[in-house]
Amino acid sequence: MISKPYLVALAIIATLAIATETRADQSELLFWKSLENSKDGDEYCAYMASYPDGKFLSLARIRARKYGGACINSNTRGVNNTSNDSFDSSDAKQSFFTSDIYFKAKKAFDSKDYKTAIRLWKISAAKGYPEAQGFIGGMYHAGLGVKKNYKVALDWYRKAAFKGVAQAQLGLGNLYGDGLGVKKDYVRARMWFAISANTGNQRAQFNLKKISLRMNPEEIAKSEQLALDWMKKHNQL
Repeated sequence: MISKPYLVALAIIATLAIATETRADQSELLFWKSLENSKDGDEYCAYMASYPDGKFLSLARIRARKYGGACINSNTRGVNNTSNDSFDSSDAKQSFFTSDIYFKAKKAFDSKDYKTAIRLWKISAAKGYPEAQGFIGGMYHAGLGVKKNYKVALDWYRKAAFKGVAQAQLGLGNLYGDGLGVKKDYVRARMWFAISANTGNQRAQFNLKKISLRMNPEEIAKSEQLALDWMKKHNQL
């Protein structure tokens, strides 16, 4: 699909890690982007705990209430019982994007200390954070901090993709589309682009249209059915 796998992988990492807005606090935007479409009230509580004066505080409070966040519904503590909207953050589920390891790794990545970044993200990946698994896939895809290895990238992308990380699903589509680390397979590539695009991933939507031009109607129909079956099986419709 795309002739420069290094740039593709780097774009995947950047999309996971960097918010497009530049005038607001980057770490806050990263966190908000990670949950802005979430239906988990506790994730909005985690945002409120981390950014009590955040620019998205009002919206976070509304969504925390809408989706039953513990910080809203608690009788003993929470935003309903405090005038400054603060609460005990131990009640909220911590997001990967608010973890100390994430910020240390992101700082290392921005400083081009890729070996440290991937070492730290592997710690988070071992704890089950799918976002970290997606980052690692991108690092192996691009050869940042490690020797470029498309098969290893495929394995890491797959772990994250099966847990709903859209950028990792996009990464799988790129590897299948380019035949990197796996036999070139437009049907399988389009399947992964369709799955990622279903979450609203714009790059996946673009790649989905692009690869469809190279396929016949039967191949497109097959990929659509594969994507639908996968999303049903993994509750990602």
